[in-house]
Amino acid sequence: MFVTDSDFGNIVDFDHLRGSIRHLYDALLPDFNMHKSLQVGTALYGDEPDLMIAAGASMLAWMTIIAAGEDEIAEELKDSLFTLGWTEEEIGSDLLSASTIAKPLSTDPNCADYHIKGRKWLINNSYHADYHTIVAKTDPASSGPRSLSIFLVPQSSCKNWQRLETHVLSRMVLTSFDIDGPGRLLGKLGHGLQILQRMAMPSKYQCAYVGIKLLNEAIPASIDHLSKKRIFNENPINFSNVLRQMYNLVLQGAVLNFIYYRALAFSAGSFLQFHGVMLKSWLLLRANELLGQNLLVVGSKGFLAESVIGRNAIDSFVLPVFDGHYTINTLMTAKHVRRYLGASRRADVEGRMATLHNGIATSRSGEQLNPKS
Repeated sequence: MFVTDSDFGNIVDFDHLRGSIRHLYDALLPDFNMHKSLQVGTALYGDEPDLMIAAGASMLAWMTIIAAGEDEIAEELKDSLFTLGWTEEEIGSDLLSASTIAKPLSTDPNCADYHIKGRKWLINNSYHADYHTIVAKTDPASSGPRSLSIFLVPQSSCKNWQRLETHVLSRMVLTSFDIDGPGRLLGKLGHGLQILQRMAMPSKYQCAYVGIKLLNEAIPASIDHLSKKRIFNENPINFSNVLRQMYNLVLQGAVLNFIYYRALAFSAGSFLQFHGVMLKSWLLLRANELLGQNLLVVGSKGFLAESVIGRNAIDSFVLPVFDGHYTINTLMTAKHVRRYLGASRRADVEGRMATLHNGIATSRSGEQLNPKS
């Protein structure tokens, strides 16, 4: 699933990705089945971070179209690759300070066709994507929550790609690029931040899922290595301090797995946003921490290029910032934390246990992109 490109070296086979990613889209439209989409992604791309994140980037950008209420466009473009065009070099993830400008191509107040001009930075898949979901403003002087809109921009409106070298997910191709061409408004003008909030909630589950998969791959690899390596004519796994550390990592990894799948089982209900923030702000960071501890226990083996022990620890650190952008996290936490902490209604324990039991084992459709969920 990787190819040697004359310009970029060893990279993800984006043509292969374009041909297979429709299966992920089909799990999310017309019915939004987040659990199934994750299972399909694992079946297609395994535990290879570059592939999983490249596919995830396209899926999140495509989900933005659904979050904008543009299901017909999303259905029509299921055979395409997408990417998110949010960040700019001067502002990082401070979306309200975006300098990309969109100007309508007619005076019709219902006009959906715009000319987009600006520059995006640190964007994955951008050179190979067919479409970009771009954050832009129609009024460069505005800076409030209603200053942002989302636009669907074809690759033909983009130019001047520059590869940004990175030690993390190097085969995914991160670039900066200019936008200067036509694009289409997604959803309502000035509702860009609301659309991103709707998209960001389920995306936190998807990013956390990748972190859990990396953890589940790295810890067994460490146990296997420590069971075969010889130090002083003994396997290191038999050393009491090493065994104790690996035992603790296994237990903590199991707890994170349970927490993730518990959150997923309830993701279609009213706890979606609370769980989403928890997964991104706490669980995924804990997975980062455990992967780092795992690397330290193993030692030099983890630093070899072919080792999933070191690779997963390094690659996992991109996940907490992958979909954004702490602006979204902060806004959503402030918006909902009082409602959850001050709730007086108590759940039906038997009902929640039944939901948990069935939800962990069975993928089902939900309403994770519903603004009321």
